[in-house]
Amino acid sequence: MNGSIVKKTTIFTFICFAFFSCNSMKSTEEKNQEVTAEVTFLSATGQDPLNQQITSSNVLEFLPDDASVSLVRDYFEKQGIAFRYDQGISATITAEQALFEKLFGVALQRDKNHYRVKGQDNGLDIPLKNLPDTVKKQVSNISLPDRMELF
Repeated sequence: MNGSIVKKTTIFTFICFAFFSCNSMKSTEEKNQEVTAEVTFLSATGQDPLNQQITSSNVLEFLPDDASVSLVRDYFEKQGIAFRYDQGISATITAEQALFEKLFGVALQRDKNHYRVKGQDNGLDIPLKNLPDTVKKQVSNISLPDRMELF
């Protein structure tokens, strides 16, 4: 009978250990998920392209200058965030969730197909408050995609 109690206690201890270990691992894994956001630049003349009707005839008015793109790229890359800019009014930044949360001072929550900023109405806009003024002066907005692409 004593052997039976020892077996049950050992099994119970193992189950508890496995449960708590898995939950801890899940939390760490979630923080290591990559997050991508879009950085929208102010134009070279200081215009905000958001909520503007951009056409082929006026697109040049809304493009950022090369110095702005370089300054923003350098800042994010020094923070450990991947930066991609090909052309146009925006760039893409990508990093692990934990780095995003630390850098921007936000908590991100992932549901089925989205990351959201906790405590925000739309949950898409990343606040610029933690960015240096030199970077803020180049950027109109940083936002999470409305849905994640699933491949």
